[in-house]
Amino acid sequence: MASLTQMERELLVERTHTGLEAARKRGRVGGRKRTMTDSKLAAAKRLLADDVPPKDVSMDLGISIPTLYTAGFQHLSEGNQIATGTFGGVSHPPNSLIRASQFQCFR
Repeated sequence: MASLTQMERELLVERTHTGLEAARKRGRVGGRKRTMTDSKLAAAKRLLADDVPPKDVSMDLGISIPTLYTAGFQHLSEGNQIATGTFGGVSHPPNSLIRASQFQCFR
């Protein structure tokens, strides 16, 4: 019984590969369409260079924040901010990373 199941599985895989090859020859490409087009990527770079928050950039472009980070903007994580001064009663030197857990409202 197991050998029959294994043979059916191998036939299924073989037919799937044959179908995918035929689709590629016809110019079809599988997968989802990209939400982050070249124009959206350029707009995101422009907006982020103008110090627009990532949340606002994602809303303006109609994409999610994770999509923005996946496109190559990981350094903009809102959980970590480069800042100086006093946050939550704790003094931080220049260019120190401030984590959300250090703010009073998150304790």
